[in-house]
Amino acid sequence: MREDLHGNNPYGANYGVKLEVEGKLGILVSKETNDRVSYPIASQAVLAIPPERLSFRSFMSEQQHKFLNDFLNKSLADSHKSNRPKMRYEHLREKDTFYHAEDADLAALPPSVQPYIYAKGHHRKPRVRITRDQVTHKMKARILKCRVADLDIHSPREPFDCRISVNIELEIPEEVSLLEAKDEVARLKDRLSYKHQHTQIDLTQVKKDDGIGEKVHELEVEIDTGALIHQGLLTMNNSPEACYEEVVKTFLSNIRLLSRAAKMER
Repeated sequence: MREDLHGNNPYGANYGVKLEVEGKLGILVSKETNDRVSYPIASQAVLAIPPERLSFRSFMSEQQHKFLNDFLNKSLADSHKSNRPKMRYEHLREKDTFYHAEDADLAALPPSVQPYIYAKGHHRKPRVRITRDQVTHKMKARILKCRVADLDIHSPREPFDCRISVNIELEIPEEVSLLEAKDEVARLKDRLSYKHQHTQIDLTQVKKDDGIGEKVHELEVEIDTGALIHQGLLTMNNSPEACYEEVVKTFLSNIRLLSRAAKMER
């Protein structure tokens, strides 16, 4: 659910430059106290706190994960019993391994992404993620992901906060040589993916391939950026068919709905 940004750009075409907009459930944590942030507010609010003072932890309990799995499965079944748009479902088992590209290859990336390769003071060399199917071992993607911006939303009355991220993803061609990232352990992902209209919801269990550490449960909501960009252009041209706000509203409503559904898990 990502949109190519460089249809006529030879670099963009070679590297498959795409835009990603996703919202993750988790908690916003103060780096000073290592606890979830707490402010004298009673409603959801966007936080304007510098990243050096705030971090985001994307996780949920196994019970919350199971509850949301049941909730989404019921929504899937209900969508096929009515006249409303149908949800689609896919179960994926994948393995992510991490590599580094040579500096010369990073310098050859499209000019539009160069400012984001080491963005926000991240001096660590960017990683290339190679994703393979756990069963067939077939390679599905070679991605370098660059963060563009984050929007942190604190929800004091709900179990989760949300971080909405805008990222650029580049599909790195196989002819580009990569070096193994020795500081990164491969990850095994068991993902339940639900698609509905312009939104994709991924409920994922992640564990390290070295057997160390506990399984992590995550939920991400991703917007169809193709639809988002298209509606944005229609809005800019004052088209009567534009429904940009509705596409964004549906994306945000799904995030709120899932967070509130997890609260019911008790």
